Order: sequence, then C-alpha cells, then structure tokens
Amino acid sequence: MQAVQQAGIITGKPKHRFAPKDKATRLQAARMLAMLLQIGTR
Repeated sequence: MQAVQQAGIITGKPKHRFAPKDKATRLQAARMLAMLLQIGTR
C-alpha cells in the first residue's frame, strides 16, 4: 500500500485518513486503473 500511495495511485480520504474497508466508487476504480496503466508504460 505504501508503494501505491507514494506513486500517487491511492491518496486516501480527506484529513490524511485511510479506509481500506470502504468500497471504491467507479470513478475511483477507473482513476486507479488509469494511473496503473500510465506507470506501466513509463
């Protein structure tokens, strides 16, 4: 988790909170996938 956070893929909730048991929205999931694909093509 630390690596994906440092890469900017996952930023957590407001106020520096991290909620791993919360469900991701479609928008959040799409953003994470897009970020992973961009990193994979560097």
